[in-house]
Amino acid sequence: MPRNPLHQSDPPQLAKVFSIDPAAPEVLPADELAACLRHLLDAPLEMDLAVAKPPAELEHASRITYGKLLLGPRPPLELLERVRHFAKACKSRPDGPLPREIATALYFAAIVKAMLDCGTRTSALGDEELRAGVGWTLSQPWIPRELRALMEQGLAHLGSK
Repeated sequence: MPRNPLHQSDPPQLAKVFSIDPAAPEVLPADELAACLRHLLDAPLEMDLAVAKPPAELEHASRITYGKLLLGPRPPLELLERVRHFAKACKSRPDGPLPREIATALYFAAIVKAMLDCGTRTSALGDEELRAGVGWTLSQPWIPRELRALMEQGLAHLGSK
């Protein structure tokens, strides 16, 4: 049997050899999810959201981080919408740029922030679905306290049923 260098091997074949399911999402431990979310909150929006040429009211978008947008005052609704769409796209792709859990938390955080600070419902989800998503986010041990506070405000705004 001929011996091929590893770098010339077929990736799906290598996955079988190592018993890796290439379609299975990676499950990260809570401490890694916490570090990933912290890194995301410190990252500028422009890289993920293609905010290279924003409208005039968003001219400073290149200096806005996810954390400033989600945790600061007066967020531009358009950027919250872009974050929501980005997160939704990431959570629907197993090979997306964000872990599915982080994308899900980001998705609900953008919805809650728009609801609380902009008075706008940016999602077609009903109150029950939003409560469930916010509740899921709050149940995650890796959610930082500042984001947890935002989600608790969102849950209070939605009320309980």
